[in-house]
Amino acid sequence: MTPAEICDFNGREVTVRELTLGQVITLLRSADEAAPISVDLLLDLPGAGAVMMAATGLSEKELEAATPSDAATLLAEVTRINPHYAGAANRLKEEMEKLRAMLPETLSGLAAGSSSAAAMEFGIGHSAG
Repeated sequence: MTPAEICDFNGREVTVRELTLGQVITLLRSADEAAPISVDLLLDLPGAGAVMMAATGLSEKELEAATPSDAATLLAEVTRINPHYAGAANRLKEEMEKLRAMLPETLSGLAAGSSSAAAMEFGIGHSAG
């Protein structure tokens, strides 16, 4: 049986459920493809809106009708019940930030011709014939 908690959200009782592993994996996989919703821009967790909707059954409109402090309180409860999602989402965010930071360095090295091996790895300079 999955844990669930009832909490107050925007003047009503909402049940926050623990997500299954399959739900967590689906949310993490779709995080790159999904356009962020307005809630995601205000809360400090990748895919905050999607995980809140999945764990509570609330709609995007219901989330947007709440105050930022109510949404932050609900997110805290969702992440307390679903720490595996929160941890994985934050680790993925950190890895993406590391990759983004490396990209300009790699591209500038390729542009300067300092790494022909790296250029070949990326298919640059490879003739098709």
